[in-house]
Amino acid sequence: MLTRDISFSIDKRKKVSDAIDSIKVLEPAVGSGHFLVLVLNELIAIKASLRVLLDTDGKLLNDISCTVANDELIIQDIYGNNYSYDTNQPTSFRIQKALFEQKKTIIENCLYGVDLNPNSVNICRLRLWIELLKNAYYSENEYDKGS
Repeated sequence: MLTRDISFSIDKRKKVSDAIDSIKVLEPAVGSGHFLVLVLNELIAIKASLRVLLDTDGKLLNDISCTVANDELIIQDIYGNNYSYDTNQPTSFRIQKALFEQKKTIIENCLYGVDLNPNSVNICRLRLWIELLKNAYYSENEYDKGS
């Protein structure tokens, strides 16, 4: 009888995540950057659906689900509630930091756009920056330490 091991080690998950992070997407007429923002959100959703969305410590983010609706990344907890960042919750901080780092990695390594109009490229940069900042994170404790 042939059986398949459907459980994946964290190392295999990391390899799949790294493979997704190596994808290159070029938008030859970037315009406002809408397409690249959509690709960014879709790649995060794909990682989540494949269960290869990892936090900064390399641990699986299995307490959220990510989908894209109306070109926006929708993040929900295991109960289907929309995720909201709470600085007082360590789990929330972990999720927010992981999403920020994942988006940053994809923006820096996967997404490319060119346009005849240099202002269009700048608008695209701004849109990607805003998309990244949607998952910016901070801790109340950082301010207490004088950071």
